Amino acid sequence: MTAYVKSLAGCLGVGFYTLLVDSAPISYWRLGEPSGTVAADVMGNNVGAYVTGPTLGVTGALTGDSDTAMSVLAATQNYASAASSVSLKLLGSGVTVAGWVKTSGASTYSYALRKYTSGGYAIRINAAGGGVVEFFIRTS
Repeated sequence: MTAYVKSLAGCLGVGFYTLLVDSAPISYWRLGEPSGTVAADVMGNNVGAYVTGPTLGVTGALTGDSDTAMSVLAATQNYASAASSVSLKLLGSGVTVAGWVKTSGASTYSYALRKYTSGGYAIRINAAGGGVVEFFIRTS
């Protein structure tokens, strides 16, 4: 979850990574590890873990970009998870969530990000709705 991102206007030529890290998010999981079980938080606040063995080190979504990504299969419920933390709860008047997702087909709902306990938020791709990307906040 990115807690705050400054306006990106006028930032041509500056990489996404630099813009994101310079905006001082609470957490940023790149999900580009080539192997292992730890999903590093670039900001160092909320280390995550890969669950049910997603494929790591695969070609990323951007053509010509050497950064790798993780690949998940809905049938095996692969994902990266971070423990519940006060810093990831919706405590203020705003929240910013950003993500890059490349799909190769989707089940009814494919979640790019989801945090639920009592309340929470999610970004999902709704295949039944024509591939619409949905963001929602659950208050209870």
